[in-house]
Amino acid sequence: MKPFFTPQLIRQIPVAVVSGGIIAMVGFKSETVHLPFLINVLLSFGLGWLQPRKGWFLALIQVLTLLIAYSLFSNSSLLVATSPDIARFTSFLGVFPTLAGALMGGLLGRTLKENK
Repeated sequence: MKPFFTPQLIRQIPVAVVSGGIIAMVGFKSETVHLPFLINVLLSFGLGWLQPRKGWFLALIQVLTLLIAYSLFSNSSLLVATSPDIARFTSFLGVFPTLAGALMGGLLGRTLKENK
Protein backbone atom coordinates (compact mmCIF):
# COMPACT_ATOMS: atom_id res chain seq x y z
CA MET A 1 0.00 0.00 0.00
CA LYS A 2 1.34 3.41 -0.95
CA PRO A 3 1.71 6.05 1.77
CA PHE A 4 -0.82 8.89 1.71
CA PHE A 5 1.68 11.71 2.19
CA THR A 6 3.91 11.33 -0.84
CA PRO A 7 6.71 13.85 -1.52
CA GLN A 8 4.70 15.20 -4.46
CA LEU A 9 1.67 15.84 -2.23
CA ILE A 10 3.78 17.53 0.44
CA ARG A 11 5.33 19.81 -2.20
CA GLN A 12 1.85 20.86 -3.36
CA ILE A 13 0.51 21.79 0.08
CA PRO A 14 2.06 25.32 -0.11
CA VAL A 15 0.26 25.79 -3.44
CA ALA A 16 -3.05 25.10 -1.69
CA VAL A 17 -2.18 27.48 1.15
CA VAL A 18 -1.19 30.31 -1.20
CA SER A 19 -4.25 29.80 -3.40
CA GLY A 20 -6.54 29.96 -0.34
CA GLY A 21 -4.95 33.27 0.64
CA ILE A 22 -5.36 34.61 -2.89
CA ILE A 23 -9.04 33.68 -2.92
CA ALA A 24 -9.59 35.45 0.41
CA MET A 25 -7.72 38.54 -0.80
CA VAL A 26 -9.71 38.68 -4.05
CA GLY A 27 -12.93 38.35 -2.04
CA PHE A 28 -11.92 41.30 0.14
CA LYS A 29 -11.08 43.53 -2.82
CA SER A 30 -13.97 42.55 -5.10
CA GLU A 31 -17.19 44.49 -5.48
CA THR A 32 -19.13 41.51 -6.90
CA VAL A 33 -19.23 37.81 -6.07
CA HIS A 34 -18.42 36.66 -9.59
CA LEU A 35 -14.67 37.25 -9.67
CA PRO A 36 -13.86 35.56 -6.32
CA PHE A 37 -15.93 32.51 -7.25
CA LEU A 38 -14.30 32.31 -10.70
CA ILE A 39 -10.83 32.51 -9.17
CA ASN A 40 -11.89 29.94 -6.58
CA VAL A 41 -13.11 27.42 -9.14
CA LEU A 42 -10.06 27.86 -11.38
CA LEU A 43 -7.53 27.49 -8.57
CA SER A 44 -9.30 24.50 -7.03
CA PHE A 45 -9.62 22.91 -10.48
CA GLY A 46 -5.85 23.23 -10.72
CA LEU A 47 -5.43 21.51 -7.36
CA GLY A 48 -7.60 18.62 -8.51
CA TRP A 49 -5.59 18.44 -11.72
CA LEU A 50 -2.29 18.32 -9.80
CA GLN A 51 -3.48 15.48 -7.56
CA PRO A 52 -6.26 13.53 -9.33
CA ARG A 53 -6.60 11.01 -6.48
CA LYS A 54 -5.82 13.28 -3.52
CA GLY A 55 -7.14 16.63 -4.75
CA TRP A 56 -9.79 16.58 -2.03
CA PHE A 57 -7.04 16.86 0.59
CA LEU A 58 -5.55 19.91 -1.10
CA ALA A 59 -9.06 21.37 -1.45
CA LEU A 60 -9.64 20.97 2.30
CA ILE A 61 -6.36 22.75 2.99
CA GLN A 62 -7.42 25.51 0.61
CA VAL A 63 -10.79 25.84 2.40
CA LEU A 64 -9.12 26.02 5.82
CA THR A 65 -6.68 28.63 4.56
CA LEU A 66 -9.54 30.63 3.04
CA LEU A 67 -11.45 30.67 6.33
CA ILE A 68 -8.34 31.46 8.40
CA ALA A 69 -7.34 34.25 6.01
CA TYR A 70 -10.87 35.69 6.17
CA SER A 71 -10.68 35.64 9.96
CA LEU A 72 -7.26 37.30 9.94
CA PHE A 73 -8.25 39.96 7.42
CA SER A 74 -11.58 40.79 9.05
CA ASN A 75 -10.21 41.03 12.60
CA SER A 76 -7.23 43.19 11.74
CA SER A 77 -6.37 46.11 9.54
CA LEU A 78 -4.14 44.04 7.23
CA LEU A 79 -6.66 44.24 4.41
CA VAL A 80 -9.77 46.38 4.43
CA ALA A 81 -12.74 44.93 2.59
CA THR A 82 -14.22 46.92 -0.27
CA SER A 83 -17.59 45.39 0.52
CA PRO A 84 -17.68 43.48 3.84
CA ASP A 85 -20.86 41.61 2.88
CA ILE A 86 -19.29 40.32 -0.33
CA ALA A 87 -16.13 39.28 1.54
CA ARG A 88 -18.14 37.36 4.12
CA PHE A 89 -20.38 35.75 1.50
CA THR A 90 -17.53 34.64 -0.77
CA SER A 91 -15.45 33.34 2.13
CA PHE A 92 -18.10 31.20 3.74
CA LEU A 93 -19.67 29.95 0.51
CA GLY A 94 -16.22 29.41 -0.99
CA VAL A 95 -16.26 25.89 0.47
CA PHE A 96 -18.60 24.59 -2.23
CA PRO A 97 -16.84 25.86 -5.39
CA THR A 98 -13.52 24.72 -3.94
CA LEU A 99 -14.67 21.15 -3.44
CA ALA A 100 -16.56 21.07 -6.75
CA GLY A 101 -13.61 22.51 -8.68
CA ALA A 102 -11.17 20.03 -7.16
CA LEU A 103 -13.55 17.18 -7.97
CA MET A 104 -13.89 18.29 -11.60
CA GLY A 105 -10.14 18.79 -11.97
CA GLY A 106 -9.46 15.38 -10.47
CA LEU A 107 -12.01 13.65 -12.69
CA LEU A 108 -10.66 15.29 -15.84
CA GLY A 109 -7.06 14.59 -14.81
CA ARG A 110 -7.80 10.91 -14.18
CA THR A 111 -9.75 10.57 -17.41
CA LEU A 112 -7.02 12.07 -19.54
CA LYS A 113 -4.26 10.06 -17.85
CA GLU A 114 -6.17 6.77 -18.31
CA ASN A 115 -6.70 7.44 -22.03
CA LYS A 116 -2.96 7.78 -22.74
